[in-house]
Amino acid sequence: MNETRDKINTLYQQIKAYRADFKVQEDAWYAQQAEERARKKEQQKAEKEARLAAEEARRKELEEEELKRVPYEEEMQLCDYLVAYLESNFVAKDSSGATEGAANGTSEVTPLDGMKVFKRDDVEFAALGGTKKRGKKKGGGNAAKRDVITHGVDTIDSFAMLEIVPPSSVSGVQTAIDQLKAKKEAFSKMERGQVESISSKMRNEKKKADGAGTDKKKAKTVFSLEQDFPDLAVEETKKKEEVA
Repeated sequence: MNETRDKINTLYQQIKAYRADFKVQEDAWYAQQAEERARKKEQQKAEKEARLAAEEARRKELEEEELKRVPYEEEMQLCDYLVAYLESNFVAKDSSGATEGAANGTSEVTPLDGMKVFKRDDVEFAALGGTKKRGKKKGGGNAAKRDVITHGVDTIDSFAMLEIVPPSSVSGVQTAIDQLKAKKEAFSKMERGQVESISSKMRNEKKKADGAGTDKKKAKTVFSLEQDFPDLAVEETKKKEEVA
């Protein structure tokens, strides 16, 4: 009996020793993990500070470069670019009227030797039986389609930067050109900082986008079974009710 009791006490002491040793190792592991988290946190903080410092230095560099340039130079260059785009693609260049005549479908016909060219209004043409009226061809829709203009996404964005609506038809091209020239004239008379420049708008939009992305990452750090997996949450609730 005493021998059995002694063996139980010996085994119990061994178990206590094992538990104490495990506790020491566990505490050391948790301390190491806490130290590692603190180190990573400090590293991330230092990297963030360095990144912010680099961004601030770059911002100041851009501002200094912008101060050396003509106020709203980018805006005026963009106006010139869009005017050239409209004029080169949608405005006739021939001032003699040849281009306009080709667009209207009128041209001179050269007669062959020994033959005479008749017009529809000539009396001789009428005598040949050319007075029969034909039905009008349905081509009005095609003319309307030819008047429609489509622009690329980048071009639309460029017009939006200047707060000008891009022309949707050929008939509105000249109005858009006049607006662009007037906008350029207005920019040439503005003092620096009178309105927000395009480069400043783009920097602010990038900053907002970066901030929004950071907020989304932070909001997703907490796991929720009900929000992320609603079907599993319902099944888990049913299982608990059945067990109860």
